[in-house]
Amino acid sequence: MVVSICIISYNHEDFITQAINSVLHQKGSFDLEIVIGDDGSTDNTQEVIRKTAKAHSEINFVLLMREKNIGMMPNFIDTLNSCTGDFIAFLEGDDFWIDDQKLAKQIQSFSENNDISGVFTDTLEVNHEGKSLQKFSAYRKALHAKSSGVMRAHQIIEAPLRIVHIGSLMVKKQHFDFPVWFEKVKAGDFIFVVFLLVKGPFYYLNEAMVAYRKHEESVTSSNQGFNKEYYLHLESAFKKLNEATNKVFDLSLKRASLSRKIQYYIFVLSSNSSFIKKISASFGLLINYKRSDYLLKDILWLIRKNLYSK
Repeated sequence: MVVSICIISYNHEDFITQAINSVLHQKGSFDLEIVIGDDGSTDNTQEVIRKTAKAHSEINFVLLMREKNIGMMPNFIDTLNSCTGDFIAFLEGDDFWIDDQKLAKQIQSFSENNDISGVFTDTLEVNHEGKSLQKFSAYRKALHAKSSGVMRAHQIIEAPLRIVHIGSLMVKKQHFDFPVWFEKVKAGDFIFVVFLLVKGPFYYLNEAMVAYRKHEESVTSSNQGFNKEYYLHLESAFKKLNEATNKVFDLSLKRASLSRKIQYYIFVLSSNSSFIKKISASFGLLINYKRSDYLLKDILWLIRKNLYSK
């Protein structure tokens, strides 16, 4: 059995060694294929990658060292399609795994749940130096669950905050055929997850097994500010996604779009990010109630009224 590790990097010379080492430290009855797509880094990232790969010649490294930057999503797609293993796990060059049994536990979850299309875990948020900031407990925050279990598509898509961190995810090897517009999306991890959910639910492991490094250069820190341009981009992407998936998640995607719209208006009303997260979470809980769409629309109308009356 071979597990491919899909790693993308860009200017991660300070972090990439820790990321690769966290993969090399994995224990289990499988072989590793480490596929690294570096998107034309302008620092010494590529040199560090080559040096690390050379020092571990017993491991099958596939290095895609680009001379020019082609963009995060094209780099991700090409790196993903270069993976040949039975399973594929993901990691970004500035993050790292913190459980040396991560891959083994995820493979075990697949063997015990035949209908799932992915397995993901909780995430530990760390700072630039790798110091723990907080544990992001996806399932419990969304549904107040206390144990591992299967998560259905609507539970993941309608969650008020991002539940599945790409660095915690493992999927089965498959043919990935993405629409052209996917190369330009800014919320690529969420869109990718929805495409996977078409093929089956995910299994959630109630353990933090990946450290997500939050710093100024990280994707979430740099791209996720809820300005008008970003909101309109998300709204357009959700509509395209709905069509691309033959509207199998039509209601869930509409609810997710409405939730993002509320978050955008709250962002305009307040620059306090912790306030935004708390309010967004409370909105997400309303989805569990009947006729919640009407209630959410009423809340949205009140927010807009307050916004434009100032």
